[in-house]
Amino acid sequence: MSPTPLDRFLDDFGNELIRAASRPRLSVARPQMSRRSLALATALLIALVATALAASGVLSGAPVRDPYGDAVRPNEGVGAPVIASAHLAALRVADPAGGLPWGMRILHTTRHAGCVQVGRLRDGTLGVLGRDGAFRNDGLFHPLGPDVASRSDCQALDGEGKLYLAMSWQGLPASAWPTGCTASAAYGLPLALRRRHRPRPAPRCARADERILYYGTLGPQARSVSYRDNSGRLRSERTAGREGAYLVVLRSDHEHPARGQFSPGISPASGIVSVTYRDGHRCVIRDPTDLGGARACPPVGYVTPSYPRLPSRPDRTIGARFSAHPIHPMVGPPPGRPGPDREWLLTIRFRAPVTTTDLSSYYIVLLRPRRGPQPQCDNTLGAPVGRSVTRGQVVEVPLYISPLCHGAAHGVVVFHHPGKGRRADEIPLEGNPFHDPVIGRFNARIPPA
Repeated sequence: MSPTPLDRFLDDFGNELIRAASRPRLSVARPQMSRRSLALATALLIALVATALAASGVLSGAPVRDPYGDAVRPNEGVGAPVIASAHLAALRVADPAGGLPWGMRILHTTRHAGCVQVGRLRDGTLGVLGRDGAFRNDGLFHPLGPDVASRSDCQALDGEGKLYLAMSWQGLPASAWPTGCTASAAYGLPLALRRRHRPRPAPRCARADERILYYGTLGPQARSVSYRDNSGRLRSERTAGREGAYLVVLRSDHEHPARGQFSPGISPASGIVSVTYRDGHRCVIRDPTDLGGARACPPVGYVTPSYPRLPSRPDRTIGARFSAHPIHPMVGPPPGRPGPDREWLLTIRFRAPVTTTDLSSYYIVLLRPRRGPQPQCDNTLGAPVGRSVTRGQVVEVPLYISPLCHGAAHGVVVFHHPGKGRRADEIPLEGNPFHDPVIGRFNARIPPA
């Protein structure tokens, strides 16, 4: 292994100390070094050591932690990461401004989901940089472990355990960490109009430090993707590995403004121009600005997961009860907005007819429109059960209703699964939940305001 700049620096410094100690002592009086000169020499030595460390790629900061402090539960949400499944895709994508390249990690979870992580690569390690407001701009490289997988960068695996996922990130900071700064073109209230007692918002990102990312996995049949770079030239990149992984990193410009938005999906519907498959056929993605909007390519090779069959006569007893008085919702308000008014809590109770253990099959509570002066009174409320349940288990689902709504609330509980009403060319896991089989119905009258 060749010596690093740090090794050479320490060798030279040590040799100089040895030569100085071996020189004969002179009887001539020499001036003593002042404390100020000694301090300056020490600072210079520290700076030289830091420079050598940076050149050798040794400087590292603390590992990345979950910025939201969410507890990972194996049986809720996307589940807990299976660390043994985590691996880096064979992707090394240059950053538009230079520096460390970008890469991607792929992993599975305990609830039969697949997730991806993107970040900067250093010596085969995925991480984020201490810049753009991340980690107090310490300039260090912070390793990103598989236990910090984003909940939004996950999708249910297909019937053969393959991951089909497409992400679009409009304005990810060059640090690869989304919470350091806010995209310059992000929607929202101006900073000066935010309430003073709210948490201090993140600063605006510099335009040159914003990136547009398109990434995901297209399955083993995908061979390459094409896209247009910042100059408008059409480029083609081969996918990587059995997962068909792809990653595109662009600068933010007038054609691709950084609005701080991300869009998860099963198959790319924007950013990517086309997908070419191993059998030679090419799928062109329709431009989102065309009449009718974008049309994504079908997930070639996708196998519908199996799902539990409902009994012929499921228990259709559904309980619905309003709270004794309006209460504050459990979910807090978005930053910069006033707190929500008190609302009625409607608790739905039903007995699960089948066991659900993954993301492909789950129960949904749907509340039909009510009457009232607010527009939300005319909307249908939906609350999926985002956790594993066992057959015969009593499940409780909370719904919040404005006290300005009145009249009777009619609702249903449905069982959503990937095999109901899907065409061969339709993107899986999408569809109208009202087409799913009904477990039971409930009626409850909204208390008077």
